[in-house]
Amino acid sequence: MTLKTNIRVYGLGLAVVLALCTPLAAADVDAEIPALERALIEAKAAFAADPGSANQQALERAENAYQASLPAPNKNVATRAIVTEVEPNDTAVQATAVTAGDAGVGTINPAGDIDWWVDAGATAGDLVFAYVDTQNSVGTDSQINVYNDDTTTLIVFDDDGGPGLSSCAAGTVAQTGSVYYRVNEFGDNGTIDPYELYQVVVAPGLAAAEIEPNDDTTTATPITAPVMTGATAASLGDLDYFSFPANAGDVIAVICNEDPEGDGNDPDTDLDIFDTDGLTVLGGDDGNSSQLRNCAGAVTAINTGTHYVRVQDPGTLGTDITYTLTVVVNGGPVPVELMSFSAD
Repeated sequence: MTLKTNIRVYGLGLAVVLALCTPLAAADVDAEIPALERALIEAKAAFAADPGSANQQALERAENAYQASLPAPNKNVATRAIVTEVEPNDTAVQATAVTAGDAGVGTINPAGDIDWWVDAGATAGDLVFAYVDTQNSVGTDSQINVYNDDTTTLIVFDDDGGPGLSSCAAGTVAQTGSVYYRVNEFGDNGTIDPYELYQVVVAPGLAAAEIEPNDDTTTATPITAPVMTGATAASLGDLDYFSFPANAGDVIAVICNEDPEGDGNDPDTDLDIFDTDGLTVLGGDDGNSSQLRNCAGAVTAINTGTHYVRVQDPGTLGTDITYTLTVVVNGGPVPVELMSFSAD
């Protein structure tokens, strides 16, 4: 009897995965991992054990080499899957299906139109991030409601949390099943043509913390998990930088939960996405003092190489602020999931 196990690895838990795959020998599985992918796994493990500057630079080199080696269509260069809404999707029953890795594209038209989207496969306790980008739309004032599996229990609502009048939402799933997104125009008396929906549902265990000091691009914390956690100290003017690989043509967005504790404290973070030079701002948002979330992008990468996200507190609160964020490249969370491989 042949046992075939399909494994998808984010790079930090290879030993755990191999242990769970008994009676397969680790050497048999390792032999099927391409050299650059194995080097990336090892670089992430080394950085996790010792987050010094040498290991940080080695990790960035490994990430860039791995991405550059991927042939199309595996290479993450402007290959995002675009899912266009299917009308009618005015109710949860008619919701258009979307998954992480997809960019949902819809239109609120005519006035009063409502669009429902659904991501099946959430587990209670998962973290959900969603962003309705209307910056390039005709009509920009969106709203989003995110619901649990029963389609009536609200996870989170947002009006103007993103850039301009875009909507930005983040919260915690309470029911195992599907997550539903309801998108409408504020007032239901105008149109939005078109908008883009970015959404990520991820287990809380797939998170990694910032590593201080990361106050500039030279000390930026590499993104090694779909969700990164951090804190800024307003009284110290703290800046948090994160680094990640992207290729020219990739579409980048950042979704930040400024209130992961759910205590209603509003930190009002500023977000910026930087090009490979660490100086050129590709996109950003200065936050909204009445919101608990913040988003930046979506922007198209100009160059191939290491890009950066900066999180800062505008300095008005004078208290330590915690946050979680996900960086979305071509619809899916960074780090780009390493390719699947099979072991017989």
